[in-house]
Amino acid sequence: MGKLVAGDYAEYFAGIGGGDGGGGGYIYIHGGNISAEGCNGAAGIGGGHNKGANIRIYGGEIYAEGGKGAAGIGGGAGGGKSNVLIRGGNIKATSKGTGIGAPCDSKAAEVSIYGGTITAKGEEGPGISGYSITISGGTITAKGGKNSAAIGFGPDLTDCEIKIKGGNVRAIADSGSYGIGATKG
Repeated sequence: MGKLVAGDYAEYFAGIGGGDGGGGGYIYIHGGNISAEGCNGAAGIGGGHNKGANIRIYGGEIYAEGGKGAAGIGGGAGGGKSNVLIRGGNIKATSKGTGIGAPCDSKAAEVSIYGGTITAKGEEGPGISGYSITISGGTITAKGGKNSAAIGFGPDLTDCEIKIKGGNVRAIADSGSYGIGATKG
């Protein structure tokens, strides 16, 4: 199994994906041992500041950490639309923003999970975030950050569609939110 360690320490650049104001394009991961860390405002794997990406993960051992306001896997802070598809792998996505999907200040992501063992944690936003979230399989643990749902959206965002069709899902929300859905109030 190959190994890749990627970290960009330039402001607003993703570990794997877009630079400052740059979209992540199409990112395909079929295996390997991957560790990616984005800088302030950028995803670990995905979009740079203000941009999204199309990400397909089919397997591998993956650790992705996003910068402030961004997703671990998905969009950069203030980001454009991201599309995240996960079919397998052992994945840990964490961020000072959201774990997987849209960044804290947006819900512009479509997230589809069909398999894998996934841990997604946001410090300032949801574990898994987007306007459309479908979970059809896998073992998922999602933890929301301050005033954010574990799976759904955070403060001041509404109108999210969440479908859980299968899998083993554990959703742990901040005390001010629901496990799956929206912020209380």
